[in-house]
Amino acid sequence: MRLKHLPIVLSVILVAGFAVLYFVDAFFSNQVQKVWTQKYDDVLVLQIETIVEQSSLIGALVHTVLRDQDVINLFKARDRDGLLKYFKPYYETFKEHGVDQFHFITPDLRSFLRLHMARKVRR
Repeated sequence: MRLKHLPIVLSVILVAGFAVLYFVDAFFSNQVQKVWTQKYDDVLVLQIETIVEQSSLIGALVHTVLRDQDVINLFKARDRDGLLKYFKPYYETFKEHGVDQFHFITPDLRSFLRLHMARKVRR
């Protein structure tokens, strides 16, 4: 091998080396992206399932509250303390199922009772 061919051979080896590195990097980047995309999809599906399950639960809980005549009468009478005392056991059950906040609002959109902050709401 002659010395005059050395720059050409080194150039070909260098270009081939960079090409191999580029394709190896692209392959592994693609694999990492696939793994992260799959993990993201799995988490997203789990979150959607949780939201659907919770919305069904919340709907059932609200339906139960709306049919409870004692709750309706206490709310109509604006008996905040009575409603808090009566509804507290319901709320504790709701919290066990992931419903951390429950809020009664008057028809004029004022906060009447927040069970999660019962002492902080001004009358």
